[in-house]
Amino acid sequence: MLLERNARPAHHVTLSDLRPHQVSYVVHHVAIPDLRPHQFSCTAHHVAIPDLRPHQFSCAVHHVAIPDLRPHQFSCTAHHVAIPDLRPHQFSCAVHHVAIPDLRPHQFSCAVHHVAIPDLRPHQYSCAVHHVAIPDLRPHQFSCAVHHVAIPDLRPHQFSCTAHHVAIPDLRPHQFSCTAHHVAIPDLRPHQFSCTAHHVAIPDLRPHQFSCAVHHVAIPDLRPHQFSCAVHHVAIPDLRPHQFSCAVHHVAIPDLRPHQFSCTAHHVAIPDLRPHQFSCTAHHVAIPDLRPHQFSCTAHHVAIPDLRPHQFSCTAHHVAIPDLRPHQFSCAVHHVAIPDFKSYRFSLAVHHVVISDLRPHKVQLSHESLGHF
Repeated sequence: MLLERNARPAHHVTLSDLRPHQVSYVVHHVAIPDLRPHQFSCTAHHVAIPDLRPHQFSCAVHHVAIPDLRPHQFSCTAHHVAIPDLRPHQFSCAVHHVAIPDLRPHQFSCAVHHVAIPDLRPHQYSCAVHHVAIPDLRPHQFSCAVHHVAIPDLRPHQFSCTAHHVAIPDLRPHQFSCTAHHVAIPDLRPHQFSCTAHHVAIPDLRPHQFSCAVHHVAIPDLRPHQFSCAVHHVAIPDLRPHQFSCAVHHVAIPDLRPHQFSCTAHHVAIPDLRPHQFSCTAHHVAIPDLRPHQFSCTAHHVAIPDLRPHQFSCTAHHVAIPDLRPHQFSCAVHHVAIPDFKSYRFSLAVHHVVISDLRPHKVQLSHESLGHF
């Protein structure tokens, strides 16, 4: 974008006049008198460097100012790492901020995870890449060890459990679907497992209680029609059937009228709302009575006594302005309140910039650089 002399700044840039090739640059809030064309891919990222060599740009665009790096260093330095000279095979590691004098090739799948280990055996790598340094694990221990668990020797059937950080000497086979969820219980009956797998230890639940108990709710006996509610942690002695679409949202109300439910399902308890209020109250807004045309606004938590219809595309974005002219709305919806802009200034104004006046030919240029038109 271009500015007049003495105009207020566009994107915080104070320049008497910018050359065309600078426009793609100034939109990034940088004020530099004159940059050479090849500097723009770099300076557009807020980096002010007098003159960089072309091959430095893949690095400089990442905010790194280094006098001169060798070409092969760039895949590394682009990640903010300044290392005098790394060997080519070190780069898959160095780009992860790890500076190690020289790692053997087979160590790299590990080293890229910030682990510096002199020499691991090949079969240890599936473990070591998870930050675990263990001298030597037996092959069958690896499905466990990769979960940060160091256990001398587990029996094979224990692994589906121990992989979840649970160390138990010996569990019976049918206990494993449960213990895999961190629960250690001497012996559960088979029908209890769909429940205990969710951390609930209950001596014996009736079969119809399980759809509830698996949600951490222990209730002696619920009636069948209560279960669609109870599974949401709500214990209510007996709800009427039409209350359930509400109660499943944690709302306990003695009796709501049917038309209130689209609202109360959103945690709002209001004695009686008129039907046309519901598109609003569903957004947590309690207003005695809004006119129908106000709803596209109030649904965004804005309570305004009465807005003119053309103001709504703006107020829906939380902006309360007494009256904006129609052509101001493409700007106002971006939270900008400006007395009156000429039409051609709007592509700029939507970027929160207040400028006294821009020349038309400059705006046309900025449109092209930004790709708005």
